[in-house]
Amino acid sequence: MPQSIREILGEASLLDVALDLHMNTTGSGDPWAIDPARCVEILEMAVRDWEEGPTYRKAFDDAVKNLLVVALQEHKAGVQI
Repeated sequence: MPQSIREILGEASLLDVALDLHMNTTGSGDPWAIDPARCVEILEMAVRDWEEGPTYRKAFDDAVKNLLVVALQEHKAGVQI
């Protein structure tokens, strides 16, 4: 993960951001707890700047990247409640 994303995230992880966006989108979380636009910005940056790692962790990395993409697609589809 590029250093710029690490600095933006602070103590959070990309999985935290994806889950926050998913919960905000589906209504399963506090709608005022996060800034959805900021989550989208972070996840889009992460997907855009994604760097392939070693082959031994490809399956896990692909699953994480796919989760980020799904959270973005879900939000952009307008599922928000």
